[in-house]
Amino acid sequence: MEVSMIGSSQVKTELAYRELGFCNLKGGKAVISSKNRVCFGRSTGWRKSGIRFTLRATAAIQSEPLRSDSVSGRSRISKSRDNVRLFVGLPLDSISDCNAVNHARAIAAGLKALKLLGVEGVELPVWWGTVEKEAMGKYEWSGYLALAEMVQNAGLKLHRDNVRLFVGLPLDSISDCNAVNHARAIAAGLKALKLLGVEGVELPVWWGTVEKEAMGKYEWSGYLALAEMVQNAGLKLHVSLCFHASKQHKISLPEWVSRIGESEPGIFFNDRAGQQYKECLSLAVDDLPVLDGKTPVQVYHEFCESFKSSFSSFMGSTITGISMGLGPDGELRYPSHQRLVKSNKITGVGEFQCYDKNMLSILKQHAEANGNPLWGLGGPHDAPTYDESPNSNNFFRDHGGSWESPYADFFLSWYSNQLISHGERLLSLASSTFSETATTVYGKVPLIHSWYKTQSHPSELTAGYYNTATRDGYEAVTEMFARNSCKLMLPGMDLSDEHQPHESLSSPELLLAQIRSACRKHGVEVSGLNSSATGAPGGFEQIKKNLVGDNVVDLFIYQRMGAYFFSPEHFPSFTKFVRSLNQSELHSDDLPEEKEEAADSLLVSSDSVVHMQEA
Repeated sequence: MEVSMIGSSQVKTELAYRELGFCNLKGGKAVISSKNRVCFGRSTGWRKSGIRFTLRATAAIQSEPLRSDSVSGRSRISKSRDNVRLFVGLPLDSISDCNAVNHARAIAAGLKALKLLGVEGVELPVWWGTVEKEAMGKYEWSGYLALAEMVQNAGLKLHRDNVRLFVGLPLDSISDCNAVNHARAIAAGLKALKLLGVEGVELPVWWGTVEKEAMGKYEWSGYLALAEMVQNAGLKLHVSLCFHASKQHKISLPEWVSRIGESEPGIFFNDRAGQQYKECLSLAVDDLPVLDGKTPVQVYHEFCESFKSSFSSFMGSTITGISMGLGPDGELRYPSHQRLVKSNKITGVGEFQCYDKNMLSILKQHAEANGNPLWGLGGPHDAPTYDESPNSNNFFRDHGGSWESPYADFFLSWYSNQLISHGERLLSLASSTFSETATTVYGKVPLIHSWYKTQSHPSELTAGYYNTATRDGYEAVTEMFARNSCKLMLPGMDLSDEHQPHESLSSPELLLAQIRSACRKHGVEVSGLNSSATGAPGGFEQIKKNLVGDNVVDLFIYQRMGAYFFSPEHFPSFTKFVRSLNQSELHSDDLPEEKEEAADSLLVSSDSVVHMQEA
């Protein structure tokens, strides 16, 4: 294999995580292909073709020395290659026509050799004609999965393309009477996003809007019209199925569910003071026939089936991903922070949500089965209230707190396991429902970072994550995602430790790293969201840090389209952010020669947009 290289000088900070691949072109015309698919070299013809290049072996593994050629009489060899991450292409026929690994022993030996040589990873060509060979929607991944496992066992990485960028549509995109709100503004926004090179948009689909009047009576017309608008704009669509309400945005649960809740308050979560949380159903009723003789899980399943049938023409083409609602704000958690925190106030620890009659019944049975009936009377009596700090009562104290007692271990394990079982039920439902639609199922896990630097991690405990300084509470969660072949959506990728109040002992960066580590261990792919719709301080820089290098994610959804999003205070910054993800800034000694500068600049700029649209 012969390789020509163009080095790249140390460039500006935002390029510190770029992945670069190299290829050889006959005639000494070298091309450098970066992770964002922008090519630089002597010939503009290759750029016009839109072809992506990486190192690619064309036969069984062979080793030949790399050599470096000068280009155009002027050295393009960089002063430093510290940021170059080298990948080698696997043979084009690595997987046979019958979906087995070709040259398995030779590839295994080659992988070991590459690991010893210090190569970072390999690139695997995945052929449509091999995977979906016999019939539309009939996929056979066994050979590729086996080869991916070989690569993983060799300690190497698989090359992947740049992150797919989506933008969230307004939460009220569809009105209460099922019409498209702000239709002209949304249409203009879709065109702007397409021109900018964003891959798609995310659409929240509200249970209370679709199944508003009666169980089983679905009204999809507004959402279908909006899906068609997205399709006509040439964008992809990620759908979030929202089985919760939003009091803040005046979005309710279905009217018939609210009526049931008035006569049967036990379907909602209760806190210690008896205050109800009416924006989602208690997980304790998942399998109880509390909805006119049906269980919530049955109702959610029928809703998903209706969605799949109604949007069948969009599935796998326009609709590429579905996020399954799992709780408050769609996240897998208890509503432990029911009160909105004022901007000038530190977030309290929250409260345990185990006091509705059905949760108490399950707790009582569990305590009796464990031989400690007195432990089943309720949650910890010495825990603080919503807005209080960990040290305001005894339970969460770092030193001598009762969170380390045998009772606390019993209760916190039970409380966490109830949440994980709820996630299992809903993700299993979604995974089976959409398994043959060529879409990917996601679930959202919260980033509850307040008080993370304490020993007890109180905000995580009240939200249902038994995560402390001495116990990893995310292993079991990511293992559950892996069992259901679902990807994990993480918010808070715009948050940095630097901009958190010192008194909150918060660390979004450390928590994010912990969850991602658990995901890597169990083979769960991570996707991301930003948490602040109005822009966290240094948010764009932090997002970029979380999208590149070893942190690369499958999908990132930027929240959210609206008046502020397109305002002069925000949109220019967002535009710069998108372009920075998909264009390189070159050091002066890497720039094209003067006579090519104008044409090359135009080609790189336009191609990068086209490439991201096609990603």
